[in-house]
Amino acid sequence: MSTFVKWSRDVADFLGRDAIMTVSRTSKDYNCFSCGQPGKATRERTNVVVVTGDGPPVIKFAHGRCMQSQVISTTLPISARTDWERGEDVTSLQLLWPTPSGYSAGLVIDRSSGVTALHRTGDVEDLWTQLLLEQGFDLLLETGQPCPVVNTCAIELDTAGRGRVLLNDKAHPGQQLVLLDHLPDNLPDWTQAAFDVGAVWIFAGDVGLQDDASQGAPALLAEAISKGNLVGATVPVVHAS
Repeated sequence: MSTFVKWSRDVADFLGRDAIMTVSRTSKDYNCFSCGQPGKATRERTNVVVVTGDGPPVIKFAHGRCMQSQVISTTLPISARTDWERGEDVTSLQLLWPTPSGYSAGLVIDRSSGVTALHRTGDVEDLWTQLLLEQGFDLLLETGQPCPVVNTCAIELDTAGRGRVLLNDKAHPGQQLVLLDHLPDNLPDWTQAAFDVGAVWIFAGDVGLQDDASQGAPALLAEAISKGNLVGATVPVVHAS
């Protein structure tokens, strides 16, 4: 554990003991959230900063001389927070499955594991997928597993195929988190299937679509399931105004 990584009581309360211990243990090089210059958590005092807003919380680091450890709440849109979320790469992919009556639409949200919590039991927990599990997503154990309907999540979609994925913010009733700020390139058949059925299957987790293009999506999904990295839900489609 690095003795150079420091956090405030607010940050510790927000993240929880297991997560903050993991952050302290695994933090190495970073770009300071305040000044933008490189920092080394193994050599210099480093403060943990948590940014919350319209997406899942983002953990950043700052030189001890630049910024205090704190939780920052912001209402800035995703587009204005790109620099804050650098390294939080998200890839998405649309899928179609034939059915007797047409097609069912699926959406893969591939997000590399960010902060994980190492529990005293030895279990490792990805905090992003844990957020989804708490909302009613199921851990996927096989590719054909039925996915529960989760009404706290929705795909906001217009007739041109543009849209985003939203999730109710349990910590702030009446507000929503943005899980995906824009859908992949429009596939007309996918959009039609989504509207026809009124729902989309969402598979979310660390899939590795960018890391291993040599494998097809089905093989990568099966591998992610075998590693316990994928959660799923059937999510309603709402018309974008």
